[in-house]
Amino acid sequence: VLKGAPYPAINVQAPYGVTPVAADLAFMSGTVTGAETIEIGLEVTKELPFETAASADAITTWYLVRMHTNQPGYIGDIAEDNTVNVAPGKSSDVANENYIWGFVGDVFSGITVVNKGTGKKLTSTGSGNVTLTDEGTPFFVAETTETTANAANGFCLRKFDSYNYLNANYSAAKLSHWGSTDAGSTFFLTEYE
Repeated sequence: VLKGAPYPAINVQAPYGVTPVAADLAFMSGTVTGAETIEIGLEVTKELPFETAASADAITTWYLVRMHTNQPGYIGDIAEDNTVNVAPGKSSDVANENYIWGFVGDVFSGITVVNKGTGKKLTSTGSGNVTLTDEGTPFFVAETTETTANAANGFCLRKFDSYNYLNANYSAAKLSHWGSTDAGSTFFLTEYE
């Protein structure tokens, strides 16, 4: 930004539950007076909606993962090509550990999602269906834009370096991608025992 120009519009994409300090954002007003670095403080305002571990071997809390209640489906039923299916039904119908997931990492470096049944991790190329691999893809946890009662405690998962959110592609019954944090991209968890 050239000296004398107004500060550009602020576009902050903080991790889930982390909010920029308002006073720091307010500082960026008026015009740019010269080369400068502005530090923006962050404060944690909400805890993650699930427990995370340092590694897949250290996961102690596992979850049954369900999509939005308006479009019910449980993430699992792994196909032979490691494509992740979205199966309708109730939690009582799910007895297979291929429907059970754990989380590794943190909101800053990314969350990796591990399948209990196969030991593999959700992997996204940013388009097409989501698969499972040994390495996995780190995801940012994002808050849903859903405002209905069904969205309580829901969250979204965005590919770490893109704007593609994981969503349920119900026409193909596969876990896929979408560019929005709407109903089809909202996840809910039930702790699994």
